[in-house]
Amino acid sequence: ARAEVSSQFGVATFAAGLIIMALVYNFYIFDRHGECLFFREWNAPKGPPKHGYVEDQKLLFGLLFSLKQFVQNLSLRESPDPMQQLETRRTRLHIFETATGLRFVINTSKTLTNLQRPLRKIYTTLYVPHVKKNGLHPVGVGGPSGQRIVSQKFTKDLDNYINKIMKVNTSDSGSGAASQGSKSGGAQTGN
Repeated sequence: ARAEVSSQFGVATFAAGLIIMALVYNFYIFDRHGECLFFREWNAPKGPPKHGYVEDQKLLFGLLFSLKQFVQNLSLRESPDPMQQLETRRTRLHIFETATGLRFVINTSKTLTNLQRPLRKIYTTLYVPHVKKNGLHPVGVGGPSGQRIVSQKFTKDLDNYINKIMKVNTSDSGSGAASQGSKSGGAQTGN
């Protein structure tokens, strides 16, 4: 028997006495210069960061930048997307980088496995039409001026899409997908 309880941005599946909770904590879009163009938080695991959101965003970008350089130095062959996931004991960062250097990062519970396709879809079906191709959106997003994403339509559609992702992934988790991956923290590379 299987039952599902859903709330906004959190889905619990009850299967054979197990409770599998799929949570999306937060989502970031960084430009190639490290500027956080967009941030959205849903289920903060510990509440607001001690040093504030801006400092937290700078630390996350610095971590991703440094790890990407490190992984590229260790790789035996060139890869356009050398690092796709970073896993800790409790959470998993999913990373998608575009050819222009935009980084889409989503922080989730470990029950959500590979979110490369959803991140790519967020880029192609939400970011490009609502931000990049939108004539009413301020010019210069991702440029040296550090303009941020202000589209309410983008935010609303992102919220709906994230909720959809969690429902699909939680359904998959009941069939064993949650048990994939190692128990120690580490980065998953594209090689």
